[in-house]
Amino acid sequence: MWQKSIFFLGIGGIGMSALARYMRAEGFSVAGYDRTPSLITNALQAEGIDVFFSEDEEYIPQPFRDKNTTLVVYTPAIPKDHPQLLYFENNGFKIVKRAELLGLLTSPDRGKKALCVAGTHGKTTTSTILAHLLYSSQVGCDAFLGGISNNYNSNLLLFKDSKIQRFEIPTFVGMRRNPHAELVSASCSVSDPDLRQGEDGQFTINNSEFAVEIPCQARNEGSARNEGSAWSEGSLRKEACCKNFVVAEADEYDRSFLQLQPYMAVITNCEADHLDIYGTEEAYKEAFAEFAERIVEGGVLLRHTSVKLRPLKNNIRQYTYAVCREGEKTDADFFADNIRIKDSRIYFDFHLRDSALRQNDGGEPTTSLKDLCLGVPVLVAVEDSVAAVAMALMCGVERDEIYKALASYSGVYRRFNVLFNNGTVVYIDDYAHHPTEIAATISSVRSLYPKKRIVGIFQPHLYTRTRDFADDFAAVLASLDEVVLMPIYPAREEPIEGIDSNFLKRKIEKLNPKVSVMSKDEICDLAKDFKDGILLTLGAGNIENMRNLISSQLTLMLNSFQHLIPFIDPDLRQGEDLQSTIERE
Repeated sequence: MWQKSIFFLGIGGIGMSALARYMRAEGFSVAGYDRTPSLITNALQAEGIDVFFSEDEEYIPQPFRDKNTTLVVYTPAIPKDHPQLLYFENNGFKIVKRAELLGLLTSPDRGKKALCVAGTHGKTTTSTILAHLLYSSQVGCDAFLGGISNNYNSNLLLFKDSKIQRFEIPTFVGMRRNPHAELVSASCSVSDPDLRQGEDGQFTINNSEFAVEIPCQARNEGSARNEGSAWSEGSLRKEACCKNFVVAEADEYDRSFLQLQPYMAVITNCEADHLDIYGTEEAYKEAFAEFAERIVEGGVLLRHTSVKLRPLKNNIRQYTYAVCREGEKTDADFFADNIRIKDSRIYFDFHLRDSALRQNDGGEPTTSLKDLCLGVPVLVAVEDSVAAVAMALMCGVERDEIYKALASYSGVYRRFNVLFNNGTVVYIDDYAHHPTEIAATISSVRSLYPKKRIVGIFQPHLYTRTRDFADDFAAVLASLDEVVLMPIYPAREEPIEGIDSNFLKRKIEKLNPKVSVMSKDEICDLAKDFKDGILLTLGAGNIENMRNLISSQLTLMLNSFQHLIPFIDPDLRQGEDLQSTIERE
């Protein structure tokens, strides 16, 4: 019997809310539970989707109590003893993870060519740049991103000819409204269930317990592209005018990315993380090798030169990429050099080795894109741009399109967002929550403002991550001129005895005595008295709620609100928690 209702457990999460909107647009009845009201749940309710904030099973609406017509989708953030989850389990409902449902929308069996970006760090920025390059070009793409693109106020892009209805949601704090904004969505993993195409162009998900019917999205193939450019030669051939590329951020948490079947994949780096899931660094790295082996026959793996994988079993084309800083050399197939900052913008040269284009002698660079301008002043994003540009070229994006799109790229929500700058005081907010990410952010700040004092406010994320990487956190944070710690954001975890921000403070003060643990009110007082230097907030938890409070305090301190309007985070509002919805997933 066809499923006609879908109940989402954790519907307020970024990815879950997108799936709920998508399925409702397809004609399904949709409802769901979430822990607390938020900007996103308000938007869902405004669109006519029932959202409940009590976990009691009695709140499940009657139309969603028939196991023959209701599919249940849940996020890993939902605990195993959740009363509504137990109700569905005990009554024989078909229950799937978010990734399984999303897989039905991105499966290669639907003719999609998945461009998947994995890595401990940089996958959100890389996938967002890649999506922007493709979406801005004649090639086009769909995209499921792990953050909100500032260019589109969205983390789902749908190809322009898609028949899926577009939804408008309120502009997020820090976002300027973009006329091309589409569905707000996110997801980090896709899967490949048993999915077949019928004679009427409808796709059916089949297994022994349930079936869901999802229409195929319309595609306009457009006119043929110029095949005479150098990019179509040799193994680096163009996939001209496919109109079926889909960019997906491949999240390694909970091994979700092992459900992907990439056409092309990027691995940005592979440093130990999520040891609560993997146990050891070796197991973590092995998962990335397994991910690479899921690339389809004849597909492409593009990996950073620092990523070392065991020999792979699949028959794919492999390329490497890197960034060459002054005095360095690399044998990577794609690389950037001549990196410089001019008028607060970053410029670099992109090179493609001859060996990546044609199997000639020497392997020296023969093709370059000189003076590429990156639209955000973040040095670490140059590395992400190299991977994105390489992938875009392989997908048929033209050189002039690369120049225009990369310069217009405006970043990702909470990735190096400059929220306040009056020339004396600069306030930057960043999502960095792993030692390597934090080091990269601090390095970018010092490069842009070499003579400024930097005060960093860091909210540790997860007790296990704080415990496992405490020494690394201490070494990186101690490089700041002054460190302020907030209490640990637990997300999905229970407290661990002896692991708190004071535990981290004791390690930092051995390297830098200027470290303290502060409450939200104390941080507001710090901002109010901050008269010179860089104020930097870091972390993946609800520290984002401090953005507007800090900006407001800086404004009050300078007592020049009208003068500072161009430099302050637009549409300032308090109490709106977007990032926590991302973290819940």
